[in-house]
Amino acid sequence: MKFSVSMVVSGSADTLFSLSQDYSRRREWDPFATRSELLDGAVVPAVGVDEYIESAGGLVMVSRYVSFQPPHVAAVSMIEGPRLLASFSGGWKFRQLSPTHCRVTFTYNFRTSPTWLRWLLEPIAGLWYQRQTRARLNGFKAWAEAGSTG
Repeated sequence: MKFSVSMVVSGSADTLFSLSQDYSRRREWDPFATRSELLDGAVVPAVGVDEYIESAGGLVMVSRYVSFQPPHVAAVSMIEGPRLLASFSGGWKFRQLSPTHCRVTFTYNFRTSPTWLRWLLEPIAGLWYQRQTRARLNGFKAWAEAGSTG
């Protein structure tokens, strides 16, 4: 299942991309993540770097950066995650619309497990992920527009 959530955010792609990938500040805006960090001593994201995310509900996922092209694209693919997910990947895109506004789009792809229950699980998981993703993007927009650069 694939879906995208997108909105226009005040700011430059350079600034917004940098803020979105700053793991030291992720909890300031991300209502999903109660803990997020880069693994194995990494201090900045890059292709091949692993990230750890834990949700308020206790879901844990380790993903690997498969694309990192500042200030336009960051994409990850799950390498460890909840048993409900057979696969998960996601990407963030930043497209400058004007000198003061950028379109930020989160796109996620996932498959649930077990296969024989996908007909039931994927629509439910899809609604949950879309709601979480909209809340994350709303949180990011409000935080970035409130002067998070300080």
